Amino acid sequence: MHSIYEHIQKRVTELGFTNYSVQPTLIKTITGKLNYEINAYNELYFLMGQLPLGTRIISDTFAMKTDSSFNTSEIKPFYEFSGFIEIELPVETTNAIEFLKVILS
Repeated sequence: MHSIYEHIQKRVTELGFTNYSVQPTLIKTITGKLNYEINAYNELYFLMGQLPLGTRIISDTFAMKTDSSFNTSEIKPFYEFSGFIEIELPVETTNAIEFLKVILS
């Protein structure tokens, strides 16, 4: 299995880009708020970290819902989102939602 950074380099090349930057991005959760939106045009967001069970993330390119095996899996696929991203948490959490953001140029 290759690293997330090797995967990012491969994806950027597949998409026809030569320049990009990578930065960790935290979506800070707010008490009482369960829905979040991200405009990620010319950007790729790779999910990192743990999420509450039942979290749904839907974007223009991919959709997922976490199940009971999500946080315990030792090997996870690289979940990639871009375009308009909607995040729906099933319960309030004080944990930030962690991504690696790739800005394409």
